[in-house]
Amino acid sequence: MKSYVSTLRQVLATLTITLSVFMAGTFFGWPSPVTQMMKHSIIPPINMTSSQESWMVTAIEIGNLIFPLPAGFLMDTFGRRLCLMASGPLALAGWALVVFTKDVRCLYVARILHGCSMAIAFVISPVYVGEIAGNKIRGSLSVFFQGMNIMGLLLVYAVGWCSSYNTLALSMSVVPVLLTVSLFFIPESPYYLVMAGDKKGAAESLSWLRATDIAGVEEEVRVMSSSESNMSGSPKDLLKRSGKPLAIVLVVGTSLIFSGISVIEAYASTAFGDSSDFSITADACAVMLGVVAMLGVAFSATVVDRFGRRPVLLLSCTGLALSNLVSAYGLYHVHMEWLVLVALGATMFCGNAGLMPLATTILCEYFPTTDRALANGITQFVVTIASLLSLKIYQPVSDMYGMHANFLLFAADAAFSAIVVYMFVPETKGKSFEEIEMLFKKKKPKAVRNRAGKV
Repeated sequence: MKSYVSTLRQVLATLTITLSVFMAGTFFGWPSPVTQMMKHSIIPPINMTSSQESWMVTAIEIGNLIFPLPAGFLMDTFGRRLCLMASGPLALAGWALVVFTKDVRCLYVARILHGCSMAIAFVISPVYVGEIAGNKIRGSLSVFFQGMNIMGLLLVYAVGWCSSYNTLALSMSVVPVLLTVSLFFIPESPYYLVMAGDKKGAAESLSWLRATDIAGVEEEVRVMSSSESNMSGSPKDLLKRSGKPLAIVLVVGTSLIFSGISVIEAYASTAFGDSSDFSITADACAVMLGVVAMLGVAFSATVVDRFGRRPVLLLSCTGLALSNLVSAYGLYHVHMEWLVLVALGATMFCGNAGLMPLATTILCEYFPTTDRALANGITQFVVTIASLLSLKIYQPVSDMYGMHANFLLFAADAAFSAIVVYMFVPETKGKSFEEIEMLFKKKKPKAVRNRAGKV
Protein backbone atom coordinates (compact mmCIF):
# COMPACT_ATOMS: atom_id res chain seq x y z
CA MET A 1 0.00 0.00 0.00
CA LYS A 2 2.82 2.41 0.90
CA SER A 3 4.50 1.66 -2.42
CA TYR A 4 1.30 2.50 -4.30
CA VAL A 5 0.80 5.77 -2.39
CA SER A 6 4.47 6.70 -2.89
CA THR A 7 4.21 6.12 -6.65
CA LEU A 8 0.97 8.10 -6.81
CA ARG A 9 2.53 11.06 -4.97
CA GLN A 10 5.58 11.04 -7.23
CA VAL A 11 3.30 10.98 -10.27
CA LEU A 12 1.25 13.89 -8.91
CA ALA A 13 4.39 15.93 -8.20
CA THR A 14 5.70 15.13 -11.69
CA LEU A 15 2.42 16.09 -13.35
CA THR A 16 2.39 19.39 -11.45
CA ILE A 17 5.96 20.34 -12.28
CA THR A 18 5.59 19.33 -15.93
CA LEU A 19 2.55 21.57 -16.35
CA SER A 20 5.28 24.08 -17.19
CA VAL A 21 6.34 21.86 -20.10
CA PHE A 22 2.69 21.50 -21.15
CA MET A 23 2.60 25.31 -21.19
CA ALA A 24 5.79 25.39 -23.28
CA GLY A 25 4.15 23.02 -25.77
CA THR A 26 1.32 25.53 -26.28
CA PHE A 27 3.93 28.23 -27.00
CA PHE A 28 5.83 26.14 -29.48
CA GLY A 29 2.82 24.79 -31.36
CA TRP A 30 0.92 28.10 -31.50
CA PRO A 31 2.41 29.25 -34.88
CA SER A 32 1.03 26.17 -36.66
CA PRO A 33 -2.68 27.07 -36.51
CA VAL A 34 -1.97 30.82 -36.53
CA THR A 35 -0.10 30.70 -39.84
CA GLN A 36 -3.11 28.92 -41.34
CA MET A 37 -5.41 31.65 -40.00
CA MET A 38 -3.22 34.29 -41.63
CA LYS A 39 -3.23 32.47 -44.98
CA HIS A 40 -6.91 31.61 -45.21
CA SER A 41 -8.78 34.32 -43.25
CA ILE A 42 -10.59 36.98 -45.28
CA ILE A 43 -9.22 39.56 -42.83
CA PRO A 44 -5.98 38.15 -41.33
CA PRO A 45 -5.42 38.94 -37.62
CA ILE A 46 -1.97 40.28 -38.50
CA ASN A 47 -0.49 40.95 -41.94
CA MET A 48 2.98 39.41 -42.24
CA THR A 49 5.41 38.69 -45.03
CA SER A 50 7.02 35.27 -45.39
CA SER A 51 10.19 36.61 -43.77
CA GLN A 52 8.26 38.09 -40.83
CA GLU A 53 6.40 34.82 -40.40
CA SER A 54 9.72 32.98 -40.22
CA TRP A 55 10.98 35.38 -37.55
CA MET A 56 7.70 35.08 -35.64
CA VAL A 57 8.17 31.31 -35.43
CA THR A 58 11.85 31.63 -34.56
CA ALA A 59 11.64 34.49 -32.03
CA ILE A 60 10.69 32.09 -29.24
CA GLU A 61 14.20 30.65 -29.41
CA ILE A 62 15.70 34.09 -28.66
CA GLY A 63 14.02 34.04 -25.25
CA ASN A 64 14.92 30.40 -24.89
CA LEU A 65 18.53 31.41 -25.55
CA ILE A 66 18.59 34.18 -22.94
CA PHE A 67 17.30 32.32 -19.89
CA PRO A 68 18.80 28.80 -19.60
CA LEU A 69 22.02 29.75 -17.79
CA PRO A 70 20.34 32.29 -15.42
CA ALA A 71 17.62 29.71 -14.69
CA GLY A 72 20.26 27.12 -13.80
CA PHE A 73 21.95 29.54 -11.40
CA LEU A 74 18.70 30.78 -9.83
CA MET A 75 17.27 27.32 -9.19
CA ASP A 76 20.36 26.45 -7.13
CA THR A 77 19.98 29.74 -5.24
CA PHE A 78 16.24 29.98 -4.63
CA GLY A 79 15.03 26.43 -5.24
CA ARG A 80 13.41 24.55 -8.09
CA ARG A 81 9.79 25.24 -7.22
CA LEU A 82 10.07 28.98 -6.54
CA CYS A 83 12.01 29.65 -9.75
CA LEU A 84 9.51 27.70 -11.81
CA MET A 85 6.73 29.95 -10.52
CA ALA A 86 8.38 32.84 -12.39
CA SER A 87 7.50 31.19 -15.71
CA GLY A 88 3.78 31.84 -15.18
CA PRO A 89 3.83 35.69 -15.20
CA LEU A 90 6.17 35.70 -18.22
CA ALA A 91 3.72 33.50 -20.09
CA LEU A 92 0.73 35.66 -19.18
CA ALA A 93 2.56 38.80 -20.32
CA GLY A 94 3.22 37.17 -23.68
CA TRP A 95 -0.42 36.11 -24.18
CA ALA A 96 -1.57 39.62 -23.22
CA LEU A 97 0.57 41.07 -26.02
CA VAL A 98 -0.88 38.54 -28.48
CA VAL A 99 -4.46 39.47 -27.57
CA PHE A 100 -4.24 43.23 -27.13
CA THR A 101 -1.74 44.22 -29.84
CA LYS A 102 -1.80 43.62 -33.56
CA ASP A 103 1.68 44.87 -34.43
CA VAL A 104 4.18 42.29 -35.65
CA ARG A 105 6.92 43.79 -33.48
CA CYS A 106 4.80 43.25 -30.36
CA LEU A 107 4.26 39.69 -31.54
CA TYR A 108 8.04 39.21 -31.63
CA VAL A 109 8.24 40.48 -28.03
CA ALA A 110 5.46 38.09 -26.99
CA ARG A 111 7.30 35.16 -28.54
CA ILE A 112 10.54 36.17 -26.79
CA LEU A 113 8.72 36.30 -23.43
CA HIS A 114 7.29 32.86 -24.12
CA GLY A 115 10.80 31.67 -24.95
CA CYS A 116 12.06 32.90 -21.56
CA SER A 117 9.21 31.06 -19.83
CA MET A 118 9.93 27.94 -21.87
CA ALA A 119 13.62 28.05 -20.95
CA ILE A 120 12.78 28.09 -17.24
CA ALA A 121 10.50 25.09 -17.72
CA PHE A 122 12.99 23.11 -19.79
CA VAL A 123 15.88 23.72 -17.38
CA ILE A 124 14.11 23.13 -14.07
CA SER A 125 11.45 20.47 -14.77
CA PRO A 126 13.75 17.54 -15.72
CA VAL A 127 16.01 18.28 -12.77
CA TYR A 128 13.12 18.27 -10.30
CA VAL A 129 11.62 15.07 -11.73
CA GLY A 130 14.97 13.26 -11.60
CA GLU A 131 15.54 14.36 -8.02
CA ILE A 132 12.18 13.27 -6.60
CA ALA A 133 11.83 9.97 -8.50
CA GLY A 134 12.68 6.54 -7.14
CA ASN A 135 15.26 4.51 -9.08
CA LYS A 136 12.74 1.98 -10.42
CA ILE A 137 10.36 4.54 -11.94
CA ARG A 138 12.71 7.41 -12.77
CA GLY A 139 12.75 6.55 -16.48
CA SER A 140 8.97 6.38 -16.72
CA LEU A 141 8.49 9.61 -14.77
CA SER A 142 11.03 11.46 -16.92
CA VAL A 143 8.94 10.55 -19.97
CA PHE A 144 6.21 12.79 -18.55
CA PHE A 145 8.34 15.73 -19.72
CA GLN A 146 7.82 14.90 -23.37
CA GLY A 147 4.30 13.64 -22.82
CA MET A 148 3.17 16.93 -21.34
CA ASN A 149 4.97 18.83 -24.09
CA ILE A 150 3.07 16.87 -26.75
CA MET A 151 -0.22 17.33 -24.90
CA GLY A 152 0.39 21.10 -24.95
CA LEU A 153 1.05 20.94 -28.69
CA LEU A 154 -2.05 18.84 -29.24
CA LEU A 155 -4.21 21.26 -27.24
CA VAL A 156 -3.08 24.31 -29.21
CA TYR A 157 -3.49 22.45 -32.52
CA ALA A 158 -7.03 21.33 -31.60
CA VAL A 159 -8.22 24.66 -30.16
CA GLY A 160 -6.62 26.57 -33.05
CA TRP A 161 -8.38 24.32 -35.54
CA CYS A 162 -11.84 25.40 -34.36
CA SER A 163 -11.41 28.85 -32.79
CA SER A 164 -10.39 32.41 -33.58
CA TYR A 165 -7.01 34.09 -33.06
CA ASN A 166 -7.97 35.84 -29.80
CA THR A 167 -9.92 32.89 -28.42
CA LEU A 168 -6.88 30.66 -28.93
CA ALA A 169 -4.60 33.02 -27.00
CA LEU A 170 -7.10 33.54 -24.18
CA SER A 171 -7.62 29.77 -23.85
CA MET A 172 -3.89 29.13 -23.61
CA SER A 173 -3.48 31.82 -20.93
CA VAL A 174 -5.35 29.60 -18.46
CA VAL A 175 -2.40 27.17 -18.32
CA PRO A 176 0.16 29.48 -16.63
CA VAL A 177 -2.43 30.43 -13.99
CA LEU A 178 -3.09 26.75 -13.25
CA LEU A 179 0.66 26.06 -13.06
CA THR A 180 1.41 28.89 -10.63
CA VAL A 181 -1.39 27.88 -8.25
CA SER A 182 -0.62 24.14 -8.32
CA LEU A 183 3.08 24.64 -7.48
CA PHE A 184 2.08 25.67 -3.94
CA PHE A 185 0.87 22.11 -3.26
CA ILE A 186 4.01 20.05 -3.97
CA PRO A 187 7.22 19.79 -1.91
CA GLU A 188 10.59 21.26 -2.84
CA SER A 189 13.23 18.92 -4.28
CA PRO A 190 14.96 17.04 -1.43
CA TYR A 191 18.28 17.26 -3.28
CA TYR A 192 18.05 21.06 -3.36
CA LEU A 193 17.17 21.15 0.35
CA VAL A 194 20.21 19.00 1.18
CA MET A 195 22.40 21.26 -0.96
CA ALA A 196 20.95 24.28 0.91
CA GLY A 197 21.80 22.66 4.27
CA ASP A 198 18.17 21.93 5.23
CA LYS A 199 18.34 18.21 6.00
CA LYS A 200 15.17 18.37 8.07
CA GLY A 201 13.27 19.88 5.16
CA ALA A 202 14.76 17.26 2.82
CA ALA A 203 13.58 14.48 5.14
CA GLU A 204 10.08 15.97 5.29
CA SER A 205 9.96 16.26 1.49
CA LEU A 206 11.11 12.67 1.04
CA SER A 207 8.73 11.48 3.75
CA TRP A 208 5.80 12.82 1.74
CA LEU A 209 7.13 11.52 -1.58
CA ARG A 210 7.91 8.03 -0.23
CA ALA A 211 4.72 7.85 1.90
CA THR A 212 6.64 6.94 5.04
CA ASP A 213 7.80 8.54 8.28
CA ILE A 214 10.99 10.56 8.79
CA ALA A 215 12.89 7.55 10.11
CA GLY A 216 12.14 5.67 6.88
CA VAL A 217 14.03 8.19 4.74
CA GLU A 218 17.01 8.95 7.00
CA GLU A 219 19.30 6.63 5.03
CA GLU A 220 18.33 8.19 1.73
CA VAL A 221 19.00 11.68 3.11
CA ARG A 222 22.38 10.46 4.38
CA VAL A 223 23.29 9.12 0.91
CA MET A 224 22.22 12.43 -0.66
CA SER A 225 24.33 14.36 1.85
CA SER A 226 27.43 12.21 1.34
CA SER A 227 27.19 12.44 -2.45
CA GLU A 228 27.11 16.24 -2.31
CA SER A 229 29.88 16.77 0.25
CA ASN A 230 33.18 18.28 -0.91
CA MET A 231 31.75 19.17 -4.32
CA SER A 232 31.49 22.55 -5.99
CA GLY A 233 29.41 23.42 -9.03
CA SER A 234 31.78 25.63 -11.03
CA PRO A 235 32.14 25.25 -14.83
CA LYS A 236 35.74 24.05 -14.34
CA ASP A 237 34.62 21.35 -11.92
CA LEU A 238 31.76 20.38 -14.24
CA LEU A 239 34.17 19.77 -17.14
CA LYS A 240 36.63 17.92 -14.91
CA ARG A 241 34.05 15.76 -13.18
CA SER A 242 31.36 15.35 -15.85
CA GLY A 243 33.03 16.21 -19.17
CA LYS A 244 32.16 12.93 -20.90
CA PRO A 245 28.47 12.82 -19.90
CA LEU A 246 28.13 16.50 -20.82
CA ALA A 247 29.56 15.81 -24.28
CA ILE A 248 27.14 12.88 -24.77
CA VAL A 249 24.14 14.95 -23.67
CA LEU A 250 25.10 17.88 -25.93
CA VAL A 251 25.55 15.65 -28.98
CA VAL A 252 22.30 13.75 -28.35
CA GLY A 253 20.42 17.01 -27.70
CA THR A 254 21.60 18.77 -30.85
CA SER A 255 21.08 15.61 -32.92
CA LEU A 256 17.53 15.49 -31.61
CA ILE A 257 16.85 19.02 -32.83
CA PHE A 258 18.17 18.33 -36.34
CA SER A 259 16.23 15.07 -36.61
CA GLY A 260 13.23 17.17 -37.68
CA ILE A 261 10.87 16.78 -34.72
CA SER A 262 10.95 20.41 -33.58
CA VAL A 263 10.47 21.69 -37.14
CA ILE A 264 7.48 19.40 -37.68
CA GLU A 265 5.95 20.60 -34.39
CA ALA A 266 6.29 24.26 -35.36
CA TYR A 267 5.35 23.89 -39.05
CA ALA A 268 2.91 20.95 -38.74
CA SER A 269 0.15 22.60 -40.77
CA THR A 270 2.34 24.04 -43.52
CA ALA A 271 3.50 20.65 -44.77
CA PHE A 272 -0.03 20.17 -46.14
CA GLY A 273 -1.28 23.74 -46.45
CA ASP A 274 -0.48 24.22 -50.12
CA SER A 275 -2.12 21.12 -51.47
CA SER A 276 -5.59 21.51 -52.91
CA ASP A 277 -5.82 17.78 -53.65
CA PHE A 278 -5.57 16.71 -50.02
CA SER A 279 -9.02 15.95 -48.59
CA ILE A 280 -8.04 16.58 -44.93
CA THR A 281 -7.39 20.12 -43.78
CA ALA A 282 -3.91 21.16 -42.74
CA ASP A 283 -4.99 21.79 -39.13
CA ALA A 284 -6.63 18.34 -38.98
CA CYS A 285 -3.35 16.80 -40.13
CA ALA A 286 -1.51 18.68 -37.38
CA VAL A 287 -3.92 17.30 -34.75
CA MET A 288 -3.45 13.78 -36.12
CA LEU A 289 0.32 14.13 -35.85
CA GLY A 290 -0.08 15.30 -32.26
CA VAL A 291 -2.15 12.23 -31.40
CA VAL A 292 0.45 9.94 -32.98
CA ALA A 293 3.19 11.70 -31.01
CA MET A 294 1.25 11.11 -27.79
CA LEU A 295 1.01 7.40 -28.62
CA GLY A 296 4.80 7.37 -29.05
CA VAL A 297 5.29 8.91 -25.61
CA ALA A 298 2.91 6.35 -24.07
CA PHE A 299 4.90 3.56 -25.71
CA SER A 300 8.14 4.97 -24.31
CA ALA A 301 6.70 5.19 -20.79
CA THR A 302 5.77 1.50 -20.84
CA VAL A 303 9.09 0.13 -22.15
CA VAL A 304 11.90 2.42 -20.96
CA ASP A 305 12.17 0.96 -17.45
CA ARG A 306 11.61 -2.57 -18.73
CA PHE A 307 14.03 -2.83 -21.65
CA GLY A 308 16.42 0.03 -20.90
CA ARG A 309 17.47 3.29 -22.51
CA ARG A 310 19.88 2.05 -25.21
CA PRO A 311 17.57 -0.33 -27.14
CA VAL A 312 14.74 2.21 -27.20
CA LEU A 313 17.08 5.00 -28.34
CA LEU A 314 18.57 2.86 -31.11
CA LEU A 315 15.15 1.84 -32.45
CA SER A 316 13.97 5.45 -32.28
CA CYS A 317 16.93 6.85 -34.23
CA THR A 318 16.69 4.12 -36.87
CA GLY A 319 12.97 4.73 -37.30
CA LEU A 320 13.56 8.48 -37.61
CA ALA A 321 16.14 7.98 -40.36
CA LEU A 322 13.83 5.74 -42.39
CA SER A 323 10.67 7.83 -41.92
CA ASN A 324 12.46 11.06 -42.87
CA LEU A 325 13.72 9.42 -46.06
CA VAL A 326 10.16 8.40 -46.94
CA SER A 327 8.94 11.96 -46.22
CA ALA A 328 11.62 13.36 -48.53
CA TYR A 329 10.55 10.94 -51.29
CA GLY A 330 6.87 11.82 -50.88
CA LEU A 331 7.53 15.58 -50.83
CA TYR A 332 9.74 15.36 -53.92
CA HIS A 333 6.99 13.70 -55.95
CA VAL A 334 3.58 15.32 -56.53
CA HIS A 335 0.22 13.88 -55.41
CA MET A 336 1.75 11.77 -52.61
CA GLU A 337 0.27 13.67 -49.66
CA TRP A 338 -1.00 10.48 -47.97
CA LEU A 339 2.50 9.02 -48.04
CA VAL A 340 3.86 12.23 -46.53
CA LEU A 341 1.23 12.16 -43.78
CA VAL A 342 2.03 8.54 -42.91
CA ALA A 343 5.77 9.21 -42.96
CA LEU A 344 5.46 12.32 -40.80
CA GLY A 345 3.29 10.32 -38.41
CA ALA A 346 6.00 7.66 -38.25
CA THR A 347 8.58 10.39 -37.58
CA MET A 348 6.51 11.81 -34.73
CA PHE A 349 5.93 8.35 -33.27
CA CYS A 350 9.57 7.24 -33.49
CA GLY A 351 10.93 10.51 -32.14
CA ASN A 352 8.51 10.62 -29.22
CA ALA A 353 8.90 6.93 -28.47
CA GLY A 354 12.62 7.29 -27.79
CA LEU A 355 14.91 10.15 -28.66
CA MET A 356 12.72 13.03 -27.43
CA PRO A 357 11.80 11.75 -23.94
CA LEU A 358 15.05 9.88 -23.29
CA ALA A 359 17.22 12.89 -24.11
CA THR A 360 15.59 14.42 -21.03
CA THR A 361 16.03 11.21 -19.04
CA ILE A 362 19.77 11.00 -19.56
CA LEU A 363 20.10 14.72 -18.87
CA CYS A 364 18.68 14.31 -15.37
CA GLU A 365 20.57 11.07 -14.71
CA TYR A 366 24.12 11.83 -15.81
CA PHE A 367 25.13 14.60 -13.38
CA PRO A 368 25.50 14.97 -9.58
CA THR A 369 23.26 17.55 -7.92
CA THR A 370 25.99 20.21 -7.73
CA ASP A 371 26.50 19.96 -11.51
CA ARG A 372 22.92 19.33 -12.59
CA ALA A 373 21.69 22.92 -12.81
CA LEU A 374 24.75 24.20 -14.67
CA ALA A 375 24.84 21.19 -17.01
CA ASN A 376 21.14 21.57 -17.78
CA GLY A 377 21.56 25.31 -18.41
CA ILE A 378 24.49 24.74 -20.77
CA THR A 379 22.63 21.96 -22.58
CA GLN A 380 19.50 24.06 -23.01
CA PHE A 381 21.61 26.98 -24.26
CA VAL A 382 23.37 24.86 -26.90
CA VAL A 383 20.20 23.03 -27.93
CA THR A 384 18.39 26.36 -28.28
CA ILE A 385 21.05 27.62 -30.68
CA ALA A 386 20.57 24.43 -32.70
CA SER A 387 16.78 24.87 -32.63
CA LEU A 388 17.06 28.52 -33.63
CA LEU A 389 19.20 27.52 -36.59
CA SER A 390 16.96 24.63 -37.64
CA LEU A 391 13.79 26.73 -37.50
CA LYS A 392 15.35 29.68 -39.31
CA ILE A 393 16.84 27.72 -42.20
CA TYR A 394 13.81 25.47 -42.75
CA GLN A 395 11.85 27.98 -44.84
CA PRO A 396 14.82 29.28 -46.91
CA VAL A 397 15.94 25.71 -47.69
CA SER A 398 12.37 24.81 -48.68
CA ASP A 399 12.10 27.88 -50.92
CA MET A 400 15.47 27.26 -52.57
CA TYR A 401 15.70 23.47 -52.89
CA GLY A 402 12.24 22.17 -52.04
CA MET A 403 10.80 20.95 -48.75
CA HIS A 404 12.17 17.44 -49.37
CA ALA A 405 15.75 18.73 -48.96
CA ASN A 406 15.12 19.43 -45.27
CA PHE A 407 13.99 15.87 -44.70
CA LEU A 408 17.06 14.43 -46.37
CA LEU A 409 19.14 16.40 -43.84
CA PHE A 410 16.91 15.16 -41.01
CA ALA A 411 17.43 11.54 -42.13
CA ALA A 412 21.22 11.95 -42.19
CA ASP A 413 21.15 13.45 -38.70
CA ALA A 414 19.02 10.59 -37.32
CA ALA A 415 21.46 8.05 -38.76
CA PHE A 416 24.32 9.93 -37.08
CA SER A 417 22.37 9.88 -33.79
CA ALA A 418 22.05 6.09 -33.98
CA ILE A 419 25.83 5.77 -34.32
CA VAL A 420 26.42 8.07 -31.33
CA VAL A 421 23.97 6.11 -29.16
CA TYR A 422 25.50 2.76 -30.13
CA MET A 423 29.07 3.86 -29.45
CA PHE A 424 28.83 6.18 -26.45
CA VAL A 425 25.54 6.03 -24.52
CA PRO A 426 25.70 3.65 -21.51
CA GLU A 427 22.75 1.78 -20.04
CA THR A 428 21.41 3.43 -16.85
CA LYS A 429 18.17 1.50 -16.27
CA GLY A 430 17.51 0.97 -12.55
CA LYS A 431 20.78 2.57 -11.43
CA SER A 432 21.10 5.12 -8.64
CA PHE A 433 22.73 8.50 -9.28
CA GLU A 434 25.89 7.30 -7.51
CA GLU A 435 26.07 4.15 -9.64
CA ILE A 436 25.68 6.22 -12.82
CA GLU A 437 28.42 8.60 -11.67
CA MET A 438 30.74 5.66 -11.03
CA LEU A 439 29.80 4.20 -14.41
CA PHE A 440 31.38 7.20 -16.14
CA LYS A 441 34.39 7.00 -13.85
CA LYS A 442 34.71 3.29 -14.71
CA LYS A 443 34.87 2.37 -11.05
CA LYS A 444 32.85 -0.25 -9.26
CA PRO A 445 30.44 1.58 -6.93
CA LYS A 446 30.24 0.75 -3.27
CA ALA A 447 27.12 -1.04 -2.12
CA VAL A 448 24.63 1.59 -1.08
CA ARG A 449 21.07 1.47 0.00
CA ASN A 450 18.58 2.26 -2.70
CA ARG A 451 15.59 4.54 -2.31
CA ALA A 452 13.47 1.71 -1.02
CA GLY A 453 15.97 1.30 1.83
CA LYS A 454 17.41 -2.02 0.58
CA VAL A 455 21.06 -2.80 -0.13
